[in-house]
This record gives sequence, C-alpha cells and structure tokens, in this order.
Amino acid sequence: MTRRTMALALVLAAFCNATPALAAPHKIGSVDYAELLKDYEKSKQAVAELQESKDKGEAELTTEWENYKKLIEEASSMKDDLRKNPPKTPEEKQARTKAIKDIVFKVEAERDRLTKLKEEREGTYLKRYAAIVAEVTADIQAAVKKMADETGCDLVISSVGNSKRQAPLVLYADDKNDLTDPVLATLNAAAPKK
Repeated sequence: MTRRTMALALVLAAFCNATPALAAPHKIGSVDYAELLKDYEKSKQAVAELQESKDKGEAELTTEWENYKKLIEEASSMKDDLRKNPPKTPEEKQARTKAIKDIVFKVEAERDRLTKLKEEREGTYLKRYAAIVAEVTADIQAAVKKMADETGCDLVISSVGNSKRQAPLVLYADDKNDLTDPVLATLNAAAPKK
C-alpha cells in the first residue's frame, strides 16, 4: 500500500471512527476532479492558448531545423566537391579546406543553439503549464469549499484516480453526494469570458 493510500485510509478511518463524544453524522461529498479540469472554461482557455503558443514555437523551430539541414547539405557538397575536383594548388586546397572547416563549425554551433533553444522552450512550456494547473487547482479548491459549505459536507474527495498500483482510491461514491456539476457551474460562472 502506498504512503498516500495509507494516509488517506488513516484519515478516513479517524474521520469515520471519532470517539462517541465527538461522533456526529458526517457527510462526505465527491467530485470528478479530472472532469473539473477538463470542462472548466478558464482551464480550457489557458491550455488552448498555451498549446497555440507551443505550436507556433515548434513551427519556428521546424523552420530553423530545416535551415540547419541545408547547412549540413552544403558542408557535404563542399566535401564531395573537394574529393571529386581536387585543388590545383596548395593555396586552393588550403582555402577550400578552411571553407569546409568553417561551415562544419557553423553547423555544430547551430546544432548546439537549436538544441538549447528547444530545451528552453520545453522548460518554459512546462513552467507555464504548472502555473496554469496551480491557478486552476486553487479555483477548484475554492469552489469545492464553497459547495461543501452550502451542502453541509465535512469532507470532499476526488472520485477518480488510482494508487500507484492502479487500484481505485475511491471504491464507491454515491452520486447523490457528487458535487462535480454544481462546482463546475460555479467555476464557469466566474470564469472570464472570451
């Protein structure tokens, strides 16, 4: 059993088995967290904008990689030309060899630059995505708390998700306690309209 699953089990056991003096009926609600993330308008808009930015960046990188391939072809062509048409003088050989070395150096520098640029863009994308998830999660938690207060729920859990061993974390949740739709309605009512 994973630590997370064990901790959840202990919390639920403590929650449900309070001492008789503290015992009172508890109401537990559930939400489909994955559905909230997927259908929350603010989340959809932010992810769509991020994807659009990522696609644009990838298109630019594709163009730059195509130019890089042309440099490689140019270097290869120069090498082939040197082999097929040997220089007539030592000076010509030296000049042509230097030109090949220069373009090979340029190819290597361009490869390094493009690799670094790709890694930077991926890092930026992941940071922006994490910021979106954090902001959306905060919104969802606030809406869940509001709905829990309105419906008298003492605890709200996500009805989806699996442990590390792919066992469901929630084995049963009565739909009458499912707050997903009202939470989603609250979130989307407050979401900025495009």
